[in-house]
Amino acid sequence: MADLSDAQLAALEQLTAITNGADPEHERAILESVGWDVQKAAEAIFDQQPQAGPSISRPRRIEQMELDDSRQGRESARGVPATRVGLGLTNILALPFTLTLGVAAQILHFIFRVLRIPFPRLHFPTTFTFGFFRTVRGGSSPSSSLSPSEAADRFVRELEEETGAQSVSRAVASEPGTSSAAAKAREAGMLQHRRILPDFYIGSYEDALNAAKRDARILCVILLSSEHDDVPEFKLNTLTDPEFVNLLTDNAIIVWAGDVRFRDAYQAALKLGVTTYPSVHFLCLHPRRSNPSPSAAVMTVFSAHAGLEQTAPALLSTHLRATLLPRAEPFLQRVKAEQRTREEERRLRAEQDAAYEEAARRDLERVMARRREEERKAQEEREKAEKARAAERKRLNITRWRATVRPSLIPLEMGGSVRLAVRLPHGARAQRSFHPSDSLEGLYAFVDAQIAPAAAGDGERPDPGYRHEWAFGLAVAYPRALVPPPSAATIGEVASLTSGATLVAEMKTPEPQTADGDDYASESD
Repeated sequence: MADLSDAQLAALEQLTAITNGADPEHERAILESVGWDVQKAAEAIFDQQPQAGPSISRPRRIEQMELDDSRQGRESARGVPATRVGLGLTNILALPFTLTLGVAAQILHFIFRVLRIPFPRLHFPTTFTFGFFRTVRGGSSPSSSLSPSEAADRFVRELEEETGAQSVSRAVASEPGTSSAAAKAREAGMLQHRRILPDFYIGSYEDALNAAKRDARILCVILLSSEHDDVPEFKLNTLTDPEFVNLLTDNAIIVWAGDVRFRDAYQAALKLGVTTYPSVHFLCLHPRRSNPSPSAAVMTVFSAHAGLEQTAPALLSTHLRATLLPRAEPFLQRVKAEQRTREEERRLRAEQDAAYEEAARRDLERVMARRREEERKAQEEREKAEKARAAERKRLNITRWRATVRPSLIPLEMGGSVRLAVRLPHGARAQRSFHPSDSLEGLYAFVDAQIAPAAAGDGERPDPGYRHEWAFGLAVAYPRALVPPPSAATIGEVASLTSGATLVAEMKTPEPQTADGDDYASESD
């Protein structure tokens, strides 16, 4: 053991004290496998499920002999569940020898440590030692087949069956027409005729501890052992005592209970150092000495009560009223006030963040709307400029067409046999004689020249591919008949024109202002 540190030696001594120094080498191996955690090592030994690797052998399971079964019939007749009593016969016979060897080993170990002399590793029989300690500590290894929530729910249901009572919430729910508040139900006298139990927290011990810390409430931890003789009386008297149950309920105390035959309750017993059953612990937030602020408070065991005498209902009720509540409630109220302040601050920050995000969103929407409006206006300006350029190009082509192309289309000779009179859009009349061989395009060019005289051009011809669009149509006045649009056809080929006619020039679009001669003239011209 000389190679171990002081902390490791202390852990080994603690585990050796728990197991009565059965096998120090084996215990050291288990401690090394679990990182020198005494609690985990004890669980590995007593659960018969070591957490060490393959190199650690599995402890042998020792079957215990049962004695003195005569009490089971009497207890069952009284309605009290039968419990395992007595030690195994082999353990009883070996108990003096085991205790003598264990005490001698501990004394020698202590003397050798004081003198700094290496202590020889002594191996004592473990068969009786482990069986004895399992019996003293409350029975066989805890069951691990159920989850903490399932184990807690099973414990409550078994407790209700054993005591014939119901939890407060279930009792209130079963009463017709009652409120969901247990206090109101009791004031109305609806539960006076029934046996009630506290509302137990259904979940793990750690969850109940965290809930008490989060909500700044007192936690009552009740640990029982079904193999202990005092537990049935505790269940029937203390857990169903109306005064005790009312104090727990009215003060919103979280109640968590369990039987150490289940793993979660067994681990809670190890953490709280419980060795006597029944056991009642009260835990609540307590300020640190170094930092008394409520935000730095830690869960602390306020009081512990073990054994049937200390867990009597009258003593627990008096302790709650006179000691626990007066001392714990003021600080818990400070914690709750600080929690409410923090919650209000978080709510305000959340509202401010939401308002900031909403303002940022609206600002972004305004920026995007302004940008879209600017883009729309820019697009309109581009389209307007494009239309203006197109209109200017069209005007220029029309001017060039009238200056260069139109004169060549109008017939030069005036002595034709077909005499046509045209009433122009602005009311004037124009007459001309055409040859039957003159083209319709020449007729339209003549009328176009009467409506919009040619302006001085720049000497250039229209763009290649430009086709002049006629802004008017011609029709025979009576009987009305449309003249075909300009084409290569001749006037003589149109039956309504061969004998002469009076035509009407009808504008297809409103007359544009063409004072400069670029388009058609208005009536004022």
